[in-house]
Amino acid sequence: MAGRFSKRGAALLATGVLALGGLGVGVGVAPMAGAADGCGQGYHLDEGSCVLNVPGPGAQFIPGRPGCWINDVGDTRCFVGAAGA
Repeated sequence: MAGRFSKRGAALLATGVLALGGLGVGVGVAPMAGAADGCGQGYHLDEGSCVLNVPGPGAQFIPGRPGCWINDVGDTRCFVGAAGA
């Protein structure tokens, strides 16, 4: 009887670990889904208003992603219509 219980317990534990892993992936992907902050492609939310993406003074362009850069606070931004925007 003890052997059957441990198998059932292991299966329950594995199911719980998989469920928590799936939840973690969902939480991790959610910020990417709202990357434009609801403003549309090529824009972002800044102090309550949607503004056009333009590189600021501390921007670093991303190799392999034309028209996209990382700004001085670590946010990825792209021009309207840029690849990967």
